[in-house]
Amino acid sequence: MEKENKMPGSFPGQETPSKFKTLPAHQFCYVREITNKKEAGADLAFKELLNQINDPNKELIFIPVNNPNFHWSLLVYETKSKGFYHWDTLRGANWRYVKDSVYKLLGELQVPRHEWDKHFIAKHKIKQNNGWECGLCVVGIMKRVREKYSGSMENIELGEFSFEKEREELKEKYLKENG
Repeated sequence: MEKENKMPGSFPGQETPSKFKTLPAHQFCYVREITNKKEAGADLAFKELLNQINDPNKELIFIPVNNPNFHWSLLVYETKSKGFYHWDTLRGANWRYVKDSVYKLLGELQVPRHEWDKHFIAKHKIKQNNGWECGLCVVGIMKRVREKYSGSMENIELGEFSFEKEREELKEKYLKENG
């Protein structure tokens, strides 16, 4: 996914920053695992994750989540509303995996505890067609959120998905760029 958008008529190297940011796929899982085990460096790793999502220059932060050896899902953080949206194509299988870390982040973001459920929203209606396509689903959901986002995540609906079509489009794009 593109990290920068070019402004029409701009010169090479004169990019305008995107309103979106995608965190590295390992970051959330790493922070969650070492924080739960209370390993050395856990506080520093958590603070770095907090700094990454609390970026005042971005509107949405995409956080791919991998529950190790099990399943991928996607957290999307909207900076202005301090809202986390969790897309999971296996009926919320990763909800419990992400919940404690998201609540800890909300606490650090100074969201009152009684409002945490309003700031952590399940989006578990989209279903994958098999047991192995969750990573592709995360990419497809990220793409659709970027297309549909117009300044607010409130009531955003992504519509129906054909992950087979998404797979083919990604394959064609990859072959075109690298073939």
